[in-house]
Amino acid sequence: MMHTVKTPILVVLSVVVLLVATAFAAQTFEVRPNSNPEDVYNPPVESSDDAKSGDYQGTVKVYVSEYQSTKGWWDAFGQRYEMAFLDYALEEALTIPQFDTVTFTVNWNSDTAGWGSIQQDNIVATAAVFNADAHTGYSYPPAGYPFTSYWVDAAAEAAPGQIGRDTAFGGLNHAVFVEQATATWCGFCPYAGGRLRIIKESGQYPMYYVALVDDKNPLAAARINEFNLYGFPTVYFDGGHGVEVGSDNYNTDTYEAAIEAAGQRTGVPDLDLTLQTSWVGTNEIQVTVTIVNNNNTAPDTPGTLSLDKDTLAAGETLTCQTYAEDPEGNDVYFMFDYGNGENSGWIGPYASNALCEHTYEFPAPGEYEVKVQARDEFEEMSEWSQSYTTTVYECGDANGQGDGVNVSDLTFLVAYLFSGGQAPPILQSGDVNNDAAVNIADLTALVAYLFGGGANPSCY
Repeated sequence: MMHTVKTPILVVLSVVVLLVATAFAAQTFEVRPNSNPEDVYNPPVESSDDAKSGDYQGTVKVYVSEYQSTKGWWDAFGQRYEMAFLDYALEEALTIPQFDTVTFTVNWNSDTAGWGSIQQDNIVATAAVFNADAHTGYSYPPAGYPFTSYWVDAAAEAAPGQIGRDTAFGGLNHAVFVEQATATWCGFCPYAGGRLRIIKESGQYPMYYVALVDDKNPLAAARINEFNLYGFPTVYFDGGHGVEVGSDNYNTDTYEAAIEAAGQRTGVPDLDLTLQTSWVGTNEIQVTVTIVNNNNTAPDTPGTLSLDKDTLAAGETLTCQTYAEDPEGNDVYFMFDYGNGENSGWIGPYASNALCEHTYEFPAPGEYEVKVQARDEFEEMSEWSQSYTTTVYECGDANGQGDGVNVSDLTFLVAYLFSGGQAPPILQSGDVNNDAAVNIADLTALVAYLFGGGANPSCY
């Protein structure tokens, strides 16, 4: 007789609870209470309808933070929050024409902002320039909790009496701005803050960070909502170019990798960002932000090089046509390389995408590779175009030996016309009277040239 053993329901529940507990124990973050993606508001970055090609568009924000919180913000380890964000001293949409400069000067008063007193040696401003181009980021990578991400192109930090600049080093092309989403009740959050402090103090990278304390600052909570946060802590690199969720120790490897990825990304506009912070008086600082748009991209590589002929006689003129688009709409210059050690020098200016036509006369027979390069008015150069082969022959050199016009060419033409001999390697070279045919008239003209002082061979 078979007996069926029924597992008590309490045993089943215990196993389930154990599995769930084990799964959560492996987590290094705590899920945000009442997290609801539908509550997320992503304000659009303003842009100008009048913006021209070459203009830089985005938003500059200046975060005011305390080096160590004096507002009673203690983390889960009982330590004061570091780099605790209080308020925005400046939040301004940008449209900066190419090679132009914008400057903003504002005063920020902690009393007016509702934060009470501040200390001159404990307050710091951090400026970040966010590009207007929108990307999709994920607060629960690789594809969970999406948000609209605007990447940071420049960042700087300055305490009162200091001037900060977006200075690139450590293999990065710009300073990286980091935002840490945190909460006082979060047991893992102090590790994230500690890792960021270690990296910054090492001086290995140009990076600046702020702590967005969700349960203490409504502005921080609003910024965290823009990120559609899933769990604490989450660290956002350059506005969401990189996202790292959780932190259970002080190992900095993943954060450093994210900093390097953000700071080495291609296509970052060339901006000069300067931030100056001054202590105005009791509880007030003055912040001056200056941004220079030095961004300039080389013209596109000329995609089309048109030659009016690929075979021509020495002394005949070759006509070349090309064009190139400049991303900023700047004027374009062209240089043609003829493959014989000579080039045209820079020809122009031409409007972006306008046709350039150029002529050249090869001084000697041969086979040459012709190519063209473009540059804009600010010296940014494209790659060289694809090269095109041009064959230049000497009129009358019917046998193609490259030894000038002589009796052997006359003999070669006689054999071709009357004895079934080989055709000239370049048939046009035998048309010495330029009547569009190789025949006995060319023999007569060639004899007259070689022995009777006749006209020079002419194939064009």
